[in-house]
Formats: sequence, C-alpha cells, structure tokens
Amino acid sequence: MAQVPAPDPLGGELVRRGEQIATSTLRHDFVRQLADGTLPGDAFLHYLVQNALFLTGYAAALREAVAAGVPAPVAGLLTGLGTAISGPAIGGHVAEYRARAGQAPDLQAASPAPITAAYVGHLRAAAEPGGVAILAAILPGEQSYAAAGRYYAACGDLTSGNPYAGWVAQYTNGQVDELVIQITAGIADARPSGRMRQELLRIYGRSVQLDGQFWEMASRPEKG
Repeated sequence: MAQVPAPDPLGGELVRRGEQIATSTLRHDFVRQLADGTLPGDAFLHYLVQNALFLTGYAAALREAVAAGVPAPVAGLLTGLGTAISGPAIGGHVAEYRARAGQAPDLQAASPAPITAAYVGHLRAAAEPGGVAILAAILPGEQSYAAAGRYYAACGDLTSGNPYAGWVAQYTNGQVDELVIQITAGIADARPSGRMRQELLRIYGRSVQLDGQFWEMASRPEKG
C-alpha cells in the first residue's frame, strides 16, 4: 500500500497564518467601504496611485528574483505574474483613475507613501538572494486580496448603486485564490528546513505587517 505523504509543516503554517490574514483583512475600512460603496472618492484615487507605484516595485522584485535564480517552476510563475502586473494590472489602475479624475495619474512624478516605499523595499530585499524567499514575501498580500475577493463575492454590493462595483467584481472570480495555492506549493516544493524555514517565516511575517499597514494607509490617506 502506498504511503500517504505527511503534510508539509511549513505549508500548513502558512495556510493557518493566511486564515488570520483573512480575518484581519475584513476589518479594514477600505475593504468594507469598497464593498458597500461608501469609500470617499479621494481615498480611492489615492489608493489607485499608491497601489500602482507598489505594483511597479512588485513587478521589479519579481524580475530581480528570476535574475538571481529560482527553481524553474517558480521562474515560470514569477514571469507570468510579473507580466500580468506590468501590463493589465497597472494599466487597469491608470484607466480607472482616468475614468474618475478625467486625466491619467502622473506616476513618474507621484511620490510613494512611506509604507509603499517600505513594502517595495522589503520585496526587493527578499528577491536579492534568489530562491523562494520572494514567494514568502508576496504570499501575505495575495492571501489578503484573496480574502477581500471572497468577501466582495459574498457580501459586496455589485449593483450599479455601488460606484466601485466594477472594480471589486474583478476580484471575485477566484483567480487570486488559485495564485495563493501556487505560491504556497512553490514554497513547499523547496522543502525548506532549519534556518531557511525560519528565515522564510521572518520574511513572511514582515510582509504581513507591511500589508496591514498598507490597507490602513489606503483607508486613511491623510496619514499616508
């Protein structure tokens, strides 16, 4: 009889922590107010700029990780994700801003908020050594967006009465959930142990902090 493989302990820990992230994500005013349509318009415009700046740094970190050397399946995942971020994701932010403000944001002149800069710096530092550290760095943010997407699908106002209905609807198709599964599997496949396992958890934990702070900044742009 074939033996059932033992569950990966790090993968299980990341899933458990992801459940905690999901709970925290739904406490953020930004997520709830997008879902019900009460988010102030200026806060959303601020978010679009800051998230576009963040995504620019995110994509750069993915390219740097691939250049530094990652397992072949991870390289494919990161390359595809980087292409999606650099093209459709940032392009969608620019188009959304233009539709609401009547002009495109000047991302070249825009200044990243301190938390945006810190988060990008963390991702790029995690990319520098290569390996799967970048996966640990990006996982919390994707777990958070997956949780937000599930909330939008279950509780969001997706009617024309919500001025953000079109924006939140794009997160309700489960694609981010699938990405979370792929990232977690990529970490587990590397079979990290000992000091490397602890380092990945440290990187992951720092991303959890930064991601929560980013949501708070989006909720209160005057403090960003």
